[in-house]
Amino acid sequence: MPYRPGPTSGASALIKELSWDSEFFSRKIGKLFRVPKDGAAIDRLLRHAAEDGYSYLTCRTALAGTAKLRLLQSRGFYVTDIGATWERLTEKQPRAAFQVRDGSADDASSVWSMARGLFRTGRFYNDPFFTKKEAGLLYQTWVRNSLGDRGLKTFIVDKGGFITCRQVSKSKGEIQLIGVTPLAQGKGVGRSLVYHSMSWFRKNGVEAVDVRTQVNNLQAMNFYSKAGFRIVSTDVTMGMILGRQRRRAEIRD
Repeated sequence: MPYRPGPTSGASALIKELSWDSEFFSRKIGKLFRVPKDGAAIDRLLRHAAEDGYSYLTCRTALAGTAKLRLLQSRGFYVTDIGATWERLTEKQPRAAFQVRDGSADDASSVWSMARGLFRTGRFYNDPFFTKKEAGLLYQTWVRNSLGDRGLKTFIVDKGGFITCRQVSKSKGEIQLIGVTPLAQGKGVGRSLVYHSMSWFRKNGVEAVDVRTQVNNLQAMNFYSKAGFRIVSTDVTMGMILGRQRRRAEIRD
């Protein structure tokens, strides 16, 4: 059944619906963007969210905020992802070892194939609310859609990998996704994509670039360290399954 937005009530003050996610997963999904001060307030919020038709809530907070984490866990939230945000200045880059080119709409099938099976440390793969099939399709759709998004820039190494970038502000950039196919890993494809994207950022006036990855993705953590990035923050993403979807997830798990 296709997802249809429903009415909202008291939950709307602290919860923002993630419309794209709701449409993609055919369940109403929201983001809790501020943690209430006590457990009773969270309980009220969750009741309102269920009444509003939400099936799932996500919340991201600083890893250092242990009091908030304990409070959320005490009300039924669970950890889906622990992330580290890395930053690097866009000084002059080494020459890329592989040929990197701009992605276009013609590359939709290519990036779809390259993204298959990647990002398995991502939160969607490790959250019982989502099936493994849904998680895989999400990342494939994400990178494919980036080709037609004017706010994003995608670069490709043919049959090797891709990187999607976004200029957040005049001086700040962000790497959203970087994927290297299994057969191309360890050969310098990832470094070539990063060097090329950093040069592109620099030409556009960006001074520093951020990228976030999961701390349990040791391959990515080591890669960014060797590429000259430094960790600037850490965070925890938590999830909460509501209503009938909770029982379905328990059965699936």
